[in-house]
Amino acid sequence: VVKHLASVGHKVTVYYIQTDLEAEIVKENVSSWFYDMSNVSFVKYSGTFDFHDAGIATWWETAYMLNAKRNHFRKQLYFVQDYEAYFYPMSSEYILAENSYNLGMFHICSGQWCKELIEKKFNAKAVYFQFPIDKAIYYQRKRTKQNKNIVFFAKPDMPRRCFEIGLGA
Repeated sequence: VVKHLASVGHKVTVYYIQTDLEAEIVKENVSSWFYDMSNVSFVKYSGTFDFHDAGIATWWETAYMLNAKRNHFRKQLYFVQDYEAYFYPMSSEYILAENSYNLGMFHICSGQWCKELIEKKFNAKAVYFQFPIDKAIYYQRKRTKQNKNIVFFAKPDMPRRCFEIGLGA
């Protein structure tokens, strides 16, 4: 999204958190790992924003950061990539993540399910996009073997993965 917005002439600034890396290093890493970001500004978030036409939160914590400085943006958008409350057991994080959908932002959701949930549960405005899939890489193949495989994505430090139940099964 950042690459596209910049490529059609928007001035884009990425505010980042959760790393002490300098902005140029973050920009180089993103350019190396994903897309060329040479025409995008990167700023380590320090509690303030410049003034912008739009601000786009990409995670529940960033939604609160944006909301705290809402007068710095003409429009506030929330890029909802998943229903983030489900990432946590019932806890402060669960409740804060869930309440982030009540901040009055316009939601851009990854998938119709998330859009409908946000609209119904929070009476919020939302649109959705279908998650882009490179079908040259990810596609259904005709099954050629008869036995069945079971995959259990086991990650004990993530409660939503239900590690103990998976091991029991």
